[in-house]
Amino acid sequence: MNALREWMNARPWIAWLLVLLLGLVVVWQFTRGGDADDPYNLGRLSQSVTIKYDDGSEETLPLGRLEKRLWESPERIDLSRGILKPGTTNVRGFPVNDLKEMEDRINRLKAEDEARRRATKPPPVRPPQ
Repeated sequence: MNALREWMNARPWIAWLLVLLLGLVVVWQFTRGGDADDPYNLGRLSQSVTIKYDDGSEETLPLGRLEKRLWESPERIDLSRGILKPGTTNVRGFPVNDLKEMEDRINRLKAEDEARRRATKPPPVRPPQ
């Protein structure tokens, strides 16, 4: 270890070069903005989505909050049945803007929900023989 320290002390420009490279990697990491195709990209999750309910009311909320509401819902995720309005038991709503993207997102959430339910489902109990 002392040999490495002496070698670096004799050549300080190498240490400065490593610091500069590390700094460039950090700056690149923070400025690249993340993967645009990532469904959990912060830029995507902060986009506003409008939901129009059967009773005529509308609600605009960030996409991330809508996903959280869908995950916390006790019923299975199904866009054809609509999204349950908070505080009610029978008023359902449907997203208004960019239906194709919402349909893809809901299908992804549905697949993740099904995988989670399969993974947490207890194994069947066999009767004693």
